[in-house]
This record gives sequence, structure tokens and C-alpha cells, in this order.
Amino acid sequence: MMIGEMEVISKDSEVFSLTPHSPIYNIEEGIRLDIPYVYCMKIGFLYEDEINVYWEDDNLFISCLTLDKPNLLKTPTYYYKVDGSPTSVELDDLTCAKFIRLPNDYCDFKIGDKIRYEYQSEEDTGTERHLKVSIC
Repeated sequence: MMIGEMEVISKDSEVFSLTPHSPIYNIEEGIRLDIPYVYCMKIGFLYEDEINVYWEDDNLFISCLTLDKPNLLKTPTYYYKVDGSPTSVELDDLTCAKFIRLPNDYCDFKIGDKIRYEYQSEEDTGTERHLKVSIC
């Protein structure tokens, strides 16, 4: 299947605690968003070490490229084992997806909140493709 053929438009998830996580990462505080693998591929940040996150109108916007939005936060990305142990040290770009850490005071999301990832294409928005993340 080609990336363009992945028709996933939205996916529900939740905001997670940073612990547990792989001991190869030295991260301590904040909230964790596990980005679904299909979106890591569609947005293009499976291989990126840092991505852009924006907080606007009670939504997060996540992109590899710059968007015309306020409250930019450049944040590192971290691999996680999809359906595997959160403390795995065997992480790679072929079998893992990415998560991001956000400071506790960056947005209104809290651990346990139910969230929805929505793919935003270039055609639909007139901007770079990105993810919109909102409370369900």
C-alpha cells in the first residue's frame, strides 16, 4: 500500500503519562502523545528528531514544517514500540512509531484525556499537511 492510499482520516487515542518509557531516553516531566504509525508516515516525521507543535483554539497542530500559527514549540520525537513494551530498548524506524513530550503547562491537555488525531491534507487546508489533535 502506498502512503497516499492510507485513507485514515482520524484516530482516537488518549494523553499518556511519560512513565514508563524506554530507559534510553532521559525525559522526566510532561505529558506524552503517542502518534499513530500511519500518521508518522503520512506527515513525514517518522525519521525526524524534532517537530513543530502549535497550540491554538484548544487544539494542537503537529507538523514537520512551519505553519502560520501562534505558540510554536519545537519538541524532540521519541520512538515507541507499537503494541509492545513501553520500556523496550529495541527501537527502530521500521517497527516503531513516535511519541512527543509536551510540558505540562504548554496546553490544556491532561493525562487520561481522550483525544482525536485528524489528518489535515494540503488540499483541505491550503497549508502543509499536518495533524490536528483535539479533545474528543
